[in-house]
Amino acid sequence: MTTMRHVLMLFLALLRAVLVDGARAIAIIQRLLCDIVERCRRRAGWTEHERNRDPNPCTPIRRPEFRRPDPLIYAQFYIMSLGFAVTWDNPDITLEKPGPVPANPNAPPNPAAIVPSGALEADTEYDIVARVWNGSPSAPVVGLKVHFGFLGFGIGMTSTALGTATTNLGVKGGPNSPAFARIRWRTPAQAGHYCVQVLLDWFDDLNPANNYGQENTQVGTAQSPAQFAFRLGNRQRTVQTFRFETDNFAIAEPIACARIYRDAEAERRRRQAQAQKQPPVAGRPETFPLPAVRPEQRREHFPLPQGWTATFDPPNPTLEPEAEIDIKVVITPPDSFRGRMPVNVHAFSERGLAGGVTLTVERH
Repeated sequence: MTTMRHVLMLFLALLRAVLVDGARAIAIIQRLLCDIVERCRRRAGWTEHERNRDPNPCTPIRRPEFRRPDPLIYAQFYIMSLGFAVTWDNPDITLEKPGPVPANPNAPPNPAAIVPSGALEADTEYDIVARVWNGSPSAPVVGLKVHFGFLGFGIGMTSTALGTATTNLGVKGGPNSPAFARIRWRTPAQAGHYCVQVLLDWFDDLNPANNYGQENTQVGTAQSPAQFAFRLGNRQRTVQTFRFETDNFAIAEPIACARIYRDAEAERRRRQAQAQKQPPVAGRPETFPLPAVRPEQRREHFPLPQGWTATFDPPNPTLEPEAEIDIKVVITPPDSFRGRMPVNVHAFSERGLAGGVTLTVERH
């Protein structure tokens, strides 16, 4: 490409010599000819490796034997950006009461000790357990860093770091996949609800967009309507106006394996055809083929049932940068309702999804 540029400049200099000034243009032509000859002379002595190398200082590795891992967690922001419905009751983040003997830092959660995140006590120790998956069938991760944090219950709150654990993650479908990481946390002395955060940290991640998940839930009993409250904050540098949307999506039971295999094969062929048109770039999820989202997987498929209402006070708050406000939510089920139902609340601003909470309504 550099030699072609010199040839083009040589042609322009010849044209200039003819049309404008002769002596000056001839000097330019002579210098360009010398440069081209010198480049050709040096190139003749290069090895095959030197002739084929990429002239750019940062060369992407496109060798088929080079594999990147894809550590991932249930990442609401990323999943929602693809068009899927999400819950803020994260299936990959659990809290449990610690036993008398410290658990293995990579031990899975103990079902008998699990505590709902909406029922935590103040100034009490809990273990936060993160379940981590690998989207790559060929590249494991050794020493994956898992960062833990928490923030006040709400949307757009300031995060407080808790610490970092490490785990070894196997390939997709292989041993040690999923892997687990846990950390001990003492809740603040001030009573309240809190959002737990998990962030996966790997330097050569195939898709870094699916590394951040939240556990952000609260349970309320509907004596008449169920009343909730959460904080809303604006962490942008400009004034933002927010609106709220609700749905009652919950992660369903696994479907039949036969359908999974059939749908997976169709999806593989579809993505392969898309990748041939626009090859994906590792580390840049915006270049990946978008997954097919079935109608029953979209948020529009999960409106609040007939007879349910949800009101927000204020309904469309406008916040200055770094400002916070309490949002009151009243959810009214029909008189005939008995049981538990999740209500997912998503907050949007001019910049898109700001966050969300899952409010669970109970009536016995």
